[in-house]
Amino acid sequence: MTAHESILDRSDRTARHDALLDITDVICTYRDLPTLFHHLAARLRKVVEFDYVVLMLHDPAIDKLRVHILEILIPDPPSGPMTTGIDEGAAGWVFSNQAHLVFDAVDDETRFPDSISRLKSLGVKSCCYLPLTTPQQRLGTITFGSASGTHQFPETTMPFLQRVANQVAIAVDNARNFDSMNEFQDKLALERDRLRMLLESSNVLISHLELKELFKEISSCLRNLLHHDMTAMALYDADADMLRTFAIDLQPRASSHSRRISITAKQLNLLTKPAS
Repeated sequence: MTAHESILDRSDRTARHDALLDITDVICTYRDLPTLFHHLAARLRKVVEFDYVVLMLHDPAIDKLRVHILEILIPDPPSGPMTTGIDEGAAGWVFSNQAHLVFDAVDDETRFPDSISRLKSLGVKSCCYLPLTTPQQRLGTITFGSASGTHQFPETTMPFLQRVANQVAIAVDNARNFDSMNEFQDKLALERDRLRMLLESSNVLISHLELKELFKEISSCLRNLLHHDMTAMALYDADADMLRTFAIDLQPRASSHSRRISITAKQLNLLTKPAS
């Protein structure tokens, strides 16, 4: 290796090291996967030339790999299937075997015909697939493709690209955990509000004996949990076989009011017969 080649090699290693640091910064900054991946792609282009990058994540509900994020610089890319089986195609092979896969010349490739057909339709000349995996689980695959020529992803670049894939896997896992945490917090908040409403309703039942006043207080408790503009209570009159509206609480009117409105149960399709 000449002195000039040595300098270029050190420069390349420095650029890749800086790119990995940039990727770490992006992972710490963005939680939304599409935004995260868009910024990752921008930083990766500083050290890896590609026109096509796709993230496929495993969907355990259907046991398939689903296209989650797609960045294509090729104009007007054709549409295609968004899922593939874990035992189908190039992505399925990489996911199942946990090993990278390189197509140096897509046009000359004979393996995985469905995947090759898709790559050709996108104008991809060479590409590489890498597994997305954390120590806890297999997440999916990431694919880089080039439309500029063949042999764009030599074997010597695979260790670096696998390190990139490992960081992307961590980012995906973090984003998923963040979404799950927010969803769990929302469920806890909803359950807390329900329990609070039940407690308030229980206190109302204990402290009020007059039915109309009881109705108004229960309506107020419900409004804290369920957003609505009207609460009505109808009582069944067994002698007349009718539902009689006993009370109505309207919002945003300042006060509740009662009025007698009678309608047959049959008209409401709610005919109720006393139990024999």
